[in-house]
Amino acid sequence: MKFSLIVPVYNVEDYVARCLESIDAQTYQDYEVIIVNDGSKDNSEAIIKKFIKDKEKFKLYKKTNGGLSDARNYGLKYVTGDYILFIDSDDYINELLLEKLNEEIKNNQVDIIKFNSNYDKNGILKEMKIHPFSNLNNDECIKYFFKDTLFAPVWQYAYKKSFWFKNNFLFAKGRIHEDVGLTPLILMNAKNGSSIPYVGYNYVIRENSIMTTKDKQKDLKKYNDYLYFYDELMPLIEKNNNINAKSKKLLFSFLANSVISKSFEIYRFDKQVVKEELNKRKVLKYLACDNFKRIIKKIVYQIIFIIRGW
Repeated sequence: MKFSLIVPVYNVEDYVARCLESIDAQTYQDYEVIIVNDGSKDNSEAIIKKFIKDKEKFKLYKKTNGGLSDARNYGLKYVTGDYILFIDSDDYINELLLEKLNEEIKNNQVDIIKFNSNYDKNGILKEMKIHPFSNLNNDECIKYFFKDTLFAPVWQYAYKKSFWFKNNFLFAKGRIHEDVGLTPLILMNAKNGSSIPYVGYNYVIRENSIMTTKDKQKDLKKYNDYLYFYDELMPLIEKNNNINAKSKKLLFSFLANSVISKSFEIYRFDKQVVKEELNKRKVLKYLACDNFKRIIKKIVYQIIFIIRGW
């Protein structure tokens, strides 16, 4: 079983060597690494070239800057493996990841496989719990994935190549939080999936990254992209015949919660716009109430909406 690892790179000279070293240290050796330099302006490319010299598994491609989504889509053109993984170049993986994935695939060649991961903040690791299972249908997968600490990041899954290309999955170019717009589509269309407890991925929280930078225009951009994905996905979920009504409610809730959470971050910038956008979409009604924690969360949100006049 061959794995294709896509690594987009943009101005990560302080991190990319560790990322590539972690891939090179894999105990399972049937893989290829597709590195996409998305127009880096720092020393990233020189570091990559030095590292991959005489390493046949590693291939470097260069393109003009188009953003993370565009770089991932570009890398997909060169995939030759049976399963695809996306590794962000400021993150790193643990040495048994591909071996553990291969063990699961030998028994169950499912469309998607989720694995466990860590937050890495200043070298301090915090494990993000997941629910392990093997070869369940998409409704069962959604039920368990929805309970996990992280639901949407594409780097937390391995994808069967034939499944990916059959559905023509692509990341939305120019959008932030592109995982939010794609992961629900993937889960809706997957026939089956597995989840292994091995902690295979380390998500590095660093300053000045897309996710951590605090800036009015960038925050508004993130919020508007959440609204974009909400508007795109809600009707697609509604008319999808591959999943049951309960799964649809969970996906609706995920999107509604994402929009509400992001609105709290930009509320101070434009109160009226936030109010209009949330009311227009009636987001509160889509929040799931299938357990005590979610009921309390919805009540808290309702109180906040009342206080703020939403």
